[in-house]
This record gives sequence, structure tokens and C-alpha cells, in this order.
Amino acid sequence: MDYDDPAFWETVEPVIFDSEVCNRADQELASLEALVRLGTIGSRVLDVCCGIGRHSIGLASKGFDVTGIDKVEKYVQRARRTAIANGLSVKFIESDFLKYVPVNKFNAAICLWNSFGFGKTRADDVKFVRKVFDLLEPGGLFVLGFVGKEVVVANFQLQKIKR
Repeated sequence: MDYDDPAFWETVEPVIFDSEVCNRADQELASLEALVRLGTIGSRVLDVCCGIGRHSIGLASKGFDVTGIDKVEKYVQRARRTAIANGLSVKFIESDFLKYVPVNKFNAAICLWNSFGFGKTRADDVKFVRKVFDLLEPGGLFVLGFVGKEVVVANFQLQKIKR
């Protein structure tokens, strides 16, 4: 399994972004907002590995200046279409996050829904986190969300992917 292969991510899209997952975005953002109060630290938010933009779009609808970045072209295109359909301005960038050089730094960064830990080595994962912090203003906030193996195993359900 090659996590760097866009074909892998396009194949698993129906599973990782099913309707149940998409419908939870508002609830997840409400929990995030209650936990960290993003509005108190500034308006520029970076959504790292934004996928189809479900969190980016939700934050933009709350008035944040959001940039979403993902390396999967199909996801970024879908995110752009959804933002436009909702009349929202979100900057979506198709790029390898580690190569991204923004014009301005961010007040906050989020990396949610198990988008972390796909480096080939531990050093790759450390490089990823350091990159996030390099893109933050002093005092900026980084929220990293992922599910532990115990939760995955407890809730695992075998599914067939339709192609």
C-alpha cells in the first residue's frame, strides 16, 4: 500500500468520506471550537491535509480566513466545488504539504480525521509537525486529531469498495 499514490486515496474516498463522516463535520467543529476557542487567536486557519474540505468549509462559514491544503487533486477539486456551491471563499491548494510556502503565517492550524502518521519513518512525522509549527504565528495553535488503534479495532467493520 503506497500512501503517496493518489490512486490509493481516490479508491478509499467513498469509505473515508461517506455521508456519515461528512454529516459529522459541524459537530466536530463545534467540539473543536469549544475546546480551543479558535476565534480568540485570530482569523487565519490552515487546514492541513484538508481532504474534501469539510472542516475548511465549516470554518469559512463561521468567518475564518481558511486555507486548505491536500495533495490529492480529486479531493481539492471537490472541496473547491463545495465551497463555491455554498458561496464561500476558501483557498484550496493542491500540493505536498511539506513543500508549501505561504505568503503569510497562520494563527492556527488543524490536521483532523486521521491525516497524520503517514510518513514512512518517525522522522517524517516529526518533519511534518515541525513544518506546521514553522507556518504558525508566535503563539499560534495546532490541533492534531487522530483515532488510536484501540478505537479503530473496536469499531472496525469490513466494507467493500465500489469502483
